[in-house]
Amino acid sequence: MLDNNTIKAIYGNIIYSKAEVIFNSANPMLCGAAGVSAAIHTAAGPELDDYCKRLPGCDVGNAVITPGFKLCKYIVHVVVPKEWKGGLFTRAVTQGLDLARQTGAQSLALPVPGVGIHGLPKRKAVSVLLDVLGLFCQGNPKFKKIAVYSLDNEVIKILSDKTSKD
Repeated sequence: MLDNNTIKAIYGNIIYSKAEVIFNSANPMLCGAAGVSAAIHTAAGPELDDYCKRLPGCDVGNAVITPGFKLCKYIVHVVVPKEWKGGLFTRAVTQGLDLARQTGAQSLALPVPGVGIHGLPKRKAVSVLLDVLGLFCQGNPKFKKIAVYSLDNEVIKILSDKTSKD
């Protein structure tokens, strides 16, 4: 069950979030190639690129955390599959949320990973993301603010419809 006081759908650019932890929909090399990832890397500054180049990368279905540099306290990079594979999507988001929990942060901003450039099915991705977030919130009451950002009107409508029903 979703707590609508905790999880909000926001039409906007995630880089303007004031959250302590921001999720990045990353590629396995963790470089800010395009889309939301490029925006996050640019906003965090060149230190993020330098930091990520020293990491071994991240397999699909997994997540890694880095400092947020100029953007926020931490960035959680989730690597979802380029084609819909619900188990890998769920695992990446779940791992990312576990990393966020370990920071002690109380606020989180995230996109719906993979629905932009990768073209993952929006309804499926939103549904799984909100299910995982709902379970996460039940076990982690210290998270006071979770914002799901998108610049896609269809994604925002799906998010809003889903959160208002639950």
